[in-house]
Amino acid sequence: MNADRPPAHVLYSRHLEGGDPTGAARALWGRIPSTMMEAYELLAEVRGRYGEASDALEELRRVMKCQLRRLGVLTSKAEENIDRMDRGVVEGATSR
Repeated sequence: MNADRPPAHVLYSRHLEGGDPTGAARALWGRIPSTMMEAYELLAEVRGRYGEASDALEELRRVMKCQLRRLGVLTSKAEENIDRMDRGVVEGATSR
């Protein structure tokens, strides 16, 4: 890991812990909520700007379900989460 260019999850963690003096996380993502209430308020604001889910999102949902079904790994929980993508998606990262 390059100290000058840490991965996104490290920037995010530093921001939440109050240790991001460079402001890189805010520069990348804008306002970052620190509570669930702030996140809810931000969601309403963002939805107002972008409106309803686009045809591209619907196509992405369709393709994701199709591919997971083809691989035999489409669970009901995965399908529910794909259907709720318009409410927001959390990117996860694992280190190896």
